[in-house]
Amino acid sequence: MFAYNPFVIGALLALTYFTSAPANGMLAAIQISITPPEMQGRMMSAVMLVAGLAAPLGPLGGGWLLQDFGVRATFVVLTCMSAAITAVVLLSPAVRLMRLPALNDRENHG
Repeated sequence: MFAYNPFVIGALLALTYFTSAPANGMLAAIQISITPPEMQGRMMSAVMLVAGLAAPLGPLGGGWLLQDFGVRATFVVLTCMSAAITAVVLLSPAVRLMRLPALNDRENHG
């Protein structure tokens, strides 16, 4: 069940990042396209605040998982979490059905 070959692990990580990178870019593009130009700074400040507050929790949670459950379980849990978050973002009806402003509307308001 678990891979011991570093190439297999590398391939699994590549697959994970292959799906999460487009999701991240897509969300950033949507945020920028639906946020009015005068609110861009505030929106980015809020996003960076949340990301900055969440950053210390990753090592804390990862360390706890490693200490209590070991390397294999930690790897599996974090990989599954990453895949689940990516799937939710890519398959979310709220994102898929979102109506983006037309390019002409953005140019007229900006």
